[in-house]
Amino acid sequence: MHRRQFIKYSTVLFASVGAGACSVQVQSKSLNTSLGVQLFMLRESMQKSPEKTLEEIAGIGFKEVELFGFGKSLFNSDPFFGLGPRRFSEVLKNNGLTAPIAHLAGSVDDEEKLAELADIVAIKRFVIAMPPEFVDRTSGRARIVGVQSLEQLDRMSERLNNEASKLSKHGIGFGYHNHNMEFKNVGGVVAFDYLMQQLDRNLVAIELDLGWVAAAGLSPVQWINKYGSRIQSVHLKDYSSSIPAGLDSTKYPIPEMSQLVLPGHGDLKFKDIFNALDSMGIKHRFLEVDLPQNPMEEAQIGFSYLSRYL
Repeated sequence: MHRRQFIKYSTVLFASVGAGACSVQVQSKSLNTSLGVQLFMLRESMQKSPEKTLEEIAGIGFKEVELFGFGKSLFNSDPFFGLGPRRFSEVLKNNGLTAPIAHLAGSVDDEEKLAELADIVAIKRFVIAMPPEFVDRTSGRARIVGVQSLEQLDRMSERLNNEASKLSKHGIGFGYHNHNMEFKNVGGVVAFDYLMQQLDRNLVAIELDLGWVAAAGLSPVQWINKYGSRIQSVHLKDYSSSIPAGLDSTKYPIPEMSQLVLPGHGDLKFKDIFNALDSMGIKHRFLEVDLPQNPMEEAQIGFSYLSRYL
C-alpha cells in the first residue's frame, strides 16, 4: 500500500470502529460466511511470533486463515512456523480460528503425509498456488515464465488430475489458484478456460484470485458468474490501474503485482463482487495483499472495509 493511501484508510478504520476497537465480529446470515485472511500476507509476523499473530488475527474478527508453505515453497519451508501441526491446531482452536484451505507449492510428493497433517489441523482442501510448470529455475533463480502452450497445459492438467485423485482417496479436496497469466490467449483459446476443461471438475475446484483477474483486464464478477459453484474460495484484493506495473523483477516477479492493493484502494466494486459470491454460494473469502507495507494494520483496514458487504 502506498503511504498516503495507508494513512487515509487508517483514518477511516479508526473513525468507523473506534481507536480502541480490535474485534468486530461480522458474519453473513444467509451463507454463514465470514472473512478469512491468507497468512502469506502476514508472513513476516508469523515467522517472528506465530501465536501472537494468530491471536491478533482473531482479535480483528477473522474466523478463517489460509495456510501456505506446504511443498516446495519459495517463501516459507514450514507451514506451521515452528509450532508443529498439533500445537498450531491448538492455537487456532484457542482463538476461534479454522484453517480449511492451504496453499501447496510444487507437486504432491507424499499424499500420505499431507493427509496426516490435514487431519491434525482440519485442512479440507489443498490449492496449487503456482504450478512449477510456470517457473523456470535453470538459472539458479526462480523466474516466472507463465503459460507457454496448450501442450504445456495438457501435461500440467494430467499431473494435477492425478494428484487430485490421490488426495481425494483421503477425503481431501484439491484446487487451483490463478494469477493473471492464465487469462492470456493461447492457440486461439483463453488458457484458463482450456485448463479448466482439462482438469476434472469433480476433483479440482477453483480458488479465484479476484485481483489477478482484474490485472488481466477482466471483470471478476463475470468470471465468478461464469464458473459459479466450481469456485470454492476467493482471494479478495483490489487492482489499481493508476499504479504503473513494477519493473524490478526482484521485487515484482510478475510486473502487475505492484498494482495489487488492499480492497477499497483500487478499481474493483466489492459490493457487486459480494453479491455475485452470495448468489453462487461461495463461502471461503480470504483477504490477501501480496506486498503489504504494514501487514497487520492493512489486515485491520481490509477487514473493516470488506465487512460492510457481508
